[in-house]
Amino acid sequence: MLIPCGFCLVGRPASVIAGSFTVEAWIDGRVSEALKIVSGRHFNLILSDIGLPDGTGIDLIRQIRGNSSIPAIALTGFGMDQDIKRYKEAGFDAHLTKPINIQKLEMLINQFFSNGSSWR
Repeated sequence: MLIPCGFCLVGRPASVIAGSFTVEAWIDGRVSEALKIVSGRHFNLILSDIGLPDGTGIDLIRQIRGNSSIPAIALTGFGMDQDIKRYKEAGFDAHLTKPINIQKLEMLINQFFSNGSSWR
């Protein structure tokens, strides 16, 4: 599910209690491709690396925020306070530093799905 240079789009599962999510991952990882995909379909959550081949996750989320409030989690190797502040200011709702702790990721996803659209 976690791709070094890419992004994932998570759809609401049929049963949150079952603990399974529908995850679509794109290895391509280009901002331009992500924008095409997000504009054509509905997703409940975005997981995005900050370093992408044709831009950054910051570029991506700023463009998505022009049309959508879909929650987004930044995945990055940069975790200093100023980095996290920059990601939040760009429009990310949460941040995870690599290597990703799967339990923290699951906690964030479950928190979002249990709170519904009130995450933001």
